[in-house]
Amino acid sequence: MPGRSEKGFPVIIRHSSYTPADGKRELRVLELINSLETGGAERMVSSLSLRLQQMGHRVDIVCLREFGRMAVPMERFQENGVGIRKYGKKDGFNPACIAKLALFLKSQRIDVIHSHNPLVTHYAAATSQLAGTPLSVSTIHGTSTLAMPKWAEMLFTTSCRLTDRIVLVCRQVQEEFYRRFPELGNRTTAIPNGIDLGELVEISPRAPSREFVFGTVGRLVPVKDQHGLLLAFAQLHARFPFCRLEILGSGELRAKLESLAISLGLADSVRFRGWSSDVAGFLSQMDAFVLSSRSEGLPMTLLEAMAAGLPVVSTAVGGVPEIVEGAGCGWLARPGDPEDLAAKMECAVSNRDDRGARAREAVLRQYSVDAMARQYAALFEDGLASSRMRSRRRM
Repeated sequence: MPGRSEKGFPVIIRHSSYTPADGKRELRVLELINSLETGGAERMVSSLSLRLQQMGHRVDIVCLREFGRMAVPMERFQENGVGIRKYGKKDGFNPACIAKLALFLKSQRIDVIHSHNPLVTHYAAATSQLAGTPLSVSTIHGTSTLAMPKWAEMLFTTSCRLTDRIVLVCRQVQEEFYRRFPELGNRTTAIPNGIDLGELVEISPRAPSREFVFGTVGRLVPVKDQHGLLLAFAQLHARFPFCRLEILGSGELRAKLESLAISLGLADSVRFRGWSSDVAGFLSQMDAFVLSSRSEGLPMTLLEAMAAGLPVVSTAVGGVPEIVEGAGCGWLARPGDPEDLAAKMECAVSNRDDRGARAREAVLRQYSVDAMARQYAALFEDGLASSRMRSRRRM
């Protein structure tokens, strides 16, 4: 297990000695999540599941609710042998899901149940106890998921005490978790998210053009603050009318955001592309990536943009400063401050240097799905070894 930093936080694992050739046995892993609707945690689960399967393990994904609009097509899971099922849970607690899940864990002899975010953790904790599953792991993807009413906090705390390891994806999530749940600190480990590099690393810089194109990817919801992004872009566009903003994503705020763009006189300079799974194709048409969120963990869209070789302008939220400052690949703005965001976007327009190359290099070195999967496999193996040792001691 990782050691502690000077502040007492777990040191993020960057490398692991785990390889499939180590002679370790095949793991039976169940990934448990609410849905596979397009989002950072959902994409991480998809990538991790596929990579663990390719490493020689057997992986199933269970969505408590529905599949949602999946970033990874169903066919890809089927082609790679990853089992995937949904339970159709509605709002509120559902004991039937626990019974069904416990039966599945037991019948399939699952070694590890790996849940994602607090409101799924108690389902994993309860079913692992009922089924006698050797190892339960929970990953927390962002600080916003830790803001819960008291009853949910109590449920989460109890669930964590029945969970063997809690994975936190970046430094800010660690700090928030420790602030809210200091008594659970000895159960935590830090593993950064990783992405499937695929065709992203094949993208070449966009050919010089009269336009400078910013792109952003994300759900059109309040926490992503595309409202503030449009206000910032309006200020930038007044000074640099050759700039354009492309927005990839869908969500509840699309109509309001389109109306705002028109009212700001940006109808010809802002394009709403809607939802698409072709993120690489979208990023290949950009000069810089911009992220305007008010809260994040370790955003997958940021890592994808960096893998595509794009310089980054982002609000300083979640794990973003750690990545951007560490790589020296962009500019950080205060969240909720359109004027500051506009100023940082102006820096991207005025400084066409090697920040994009540095961004790609950082992702290749630290944030690939292969590195992430090896770290999780090592964590699972270590946890199972500890579980077997505890079982022998009780005999």
